[in-house]
Amino acid sequence: MKVPLAWRILTYDKRRTALALIGIFMAILLVFVELGFFYAVPRGGLLLYDNMRFDLLLVSDQYEYQAQPGTFPLSRLDQVRASPDVQRATPIYFGFAKWKEGEGGVWPDVFVIGFDLASHIFVPDSINQQLGVLERIDTVLVDSATRPIFGPLTAGRVVEIGARKVTIGGQYVLGTGFMGLGVVLASAPNFARLFQGRGLDIVNLGAIELKPGVDPDRAADDLRQAIGPGTQIFTRNEIEAHETGYWTTRTSVGIIFGSGLLISFVVGIMIVYQIVSTQVSRQLAQFATLKAIGYPDRDRLPRPLAGRDGQRDVAIDRSRGLCAGASRRLGSLFDHSRRNTAARDNERDAVRRGVCCRSRHGMHFGAALGRQSATCRSRRCVLTG
Repeated sequence: MKVPLAWRILTYDKRRTALALIGIFMAILLVFVELGFFYAVPRGGLLLYDNMRFDLLLVSDQYEYQAQPGTFPLSRLDQVRASPDVQRATPIYFGFAKWKEGEGGVWPDVFVIGFDLASHIFVPDSINQQLGVLERIDTVLVDSATRPIFGPLTAGRVVEIGARKVTIGGQYVLGTGFMGLGVVLASAPNFARLFQGRGLDIVNLGAIELKPGVDPDRAADDLRQAIGPGTQIFTRNEIEAHETGYWTTRTSVGIIFGSGLLISFVVGIMIVYQIVSTQVSRQLAQFATLKAIGYPDRDRLPRPLAGRDGQRDVAIDRSRGLCAGASRRLGSLFDHSRRNTAARDNERDAVRRGVCCRSRHGMHFGAALGRQSATCRSRRCVLTG
C-alpha cells in the first residue's frame, strides 16, 4: 500500500508546517533581494551603453568605467572610418560642469553628454523625437531622473551651466545611472560652447557601427592592429564584462552587496537546515516504524519481491517476527522476575526458620540453667543445716 508519508507529516501539524514555510520563504526572499541588489549595481553602470546603438566601442587605454573613460584624439575615428567593415563612427563627448541654478542656492555637478545629432546614436524615442530641439543654440535636454536638487526642469527655463546660459528644451527618459545626480544631452556644437577650452578634437568615446554581416570579434581584432597603441576597442560583450567586473569588485557598493549576498545565502542554508532537522527529529518514531516493517532508506515503498502480495506477505512476516521476538523477550523477563521472586521468598523463609530455631534453643538452655541453679541452692541448704 502506498503511504504519502511526506504529505502526512506536513498535514499532521498544519500550524508548524505554516511556520516552516514562512521561514523558508523568508530565507529565499533574503537571498533574492541581495541577489537583485548585487546585479543592479553593474546594470546601473551599463545604463547608457544599453541605450546606445553600436557594435564596437573605441575608448582610451586609460579607460576606467563609463563616467571616467579617458580621452583620445578625434583623428583615431578617421582611421576607424577607413576600414571597409565600418559603416559609421560617431564621437561622443563627456564633461562635468556646475549647475548654478540649484534649489537653496547650491551648485550641484551635472554630467553633460555631447553627440552628433545626425548619427541617431541613442535608442529611446524620447531623445530621437526631440533632436530638432537640440539643434537650437544653447539648448539642452534634461534626464527626467535628475534629482530635485536641480530645481524645476520645465521646458523653457533658462539655467546657467558652467559659465554659459542655456535653455532647457525638454526632458527625456533614460536614467542617470552612476553618471551623476543630473544628466543633460547637448549637440556637439552646444557641447563645445559649454566647454570652450576643450573643443571637439578630444573625444571620450567612439561608437562604431559595422556593416551588416560583419563579425564584431573579427572586426575588433582588425581595428586593433590598424589603430595601434593608445586606444582600446571593446565589443558589446567585452564592455559589459569590463563594467560588471569594475562595479562588483573594485567599488565599495559592489563589495558590500556581494558580501550581503554571501551572508544571506549562508543564513538561508542555516534556516532551511534547522527547519528540516526539526521536522525529521519530531518524526523519528514514524520513520523507525516504517524501517522496521521493511521500508529501505532511500525508497518510498518496500522493495518488490513478488508483487504487491509478496510485499504484503513480507511486511506481515516481519511484523510477526518482531512481535514473536518481543513476546519471547517479555517472557524471558517475566521468568527471570519470577525466579528472582522465588529466590527472595526462599531466603526469607530460611531466615525465619533460623530465628525460630535460635529462639527454641535459647529457651531450652535457659530452662537447664534454671534447674541447675535450683539444685545448687538445695545443696547449700543441706550443708548449712
